[in-house]
Amino acid sequence: MTLKDLPPFFPADFFEMEIPVKRQKKLTELPDFSLLLAEIAFASCKVGIHEGALKVSFDVRYPAIESFYPSFNKGDAIELMIDTRNIKNCSVMHKYGHHFVFLPKEVEGERVHEITKFHGDDKRPYVEISSIDVDLALSSKSYKMDITFREGSLFGFDPLECQKIGFSYKIHKMGGACMHFNVSSKYWKIEKSPSLWATLRFE
Repeated sequence: MTLKDLPPFFPADFFEMEIPVKRQKKLTELPDFSLLLAEIAFASCKVGIHEGALKVSFDVRYPAIESFYPSFNKGDAIELMIDTRNIKNCSVMHKYGHHFVFLPKEVEGERVHEITKFHGDDKRPYVEISSIDVDLALSSKSYKMDITFREGSLFGFDPLECQKIGFSYKIHKMGGACMHFNVSSKYWKIEKSPSLWATLRFE
């Protein structure tokens, strides 16, 4: 078998991404991998640690039309995946892995859900949703979502001692294609594979 016999593949699927993130009030904008993943970019993401909290901000250049739950992939939604220990030698979801869904349009009064599916007995209680703050700004052409994980909300995360975390996301667009960060769900079950998530290095 030659390379011509293989289906298309992309460098971002096979090389670990390590991205420096500043410990400051101004968040660090993450790189756009849409060209490597053959996607159309319609959003950007910024991350940082400030005053003991992990902050993640999404700017989505597309209006939020409708969200659904539990079938969140049918509408507008953001999947966010965080590994607080950045474990790269484990290919399954472990207790330090977190998988969340954030809905720009509330469903039955709810906007945030943890949907982590642990492997075997390596698990923990779900995160208290009340420990996650979400600020949302909607317009006719776009939306911005600012997410704050307050100190103590993420299992195994110490904002003072933490040097690296695993990080990935998938943004769903109502009636359109998704946008991923560093690995594509077309080729991997990213929500079950924290070892594939990019590394954010805090400095």
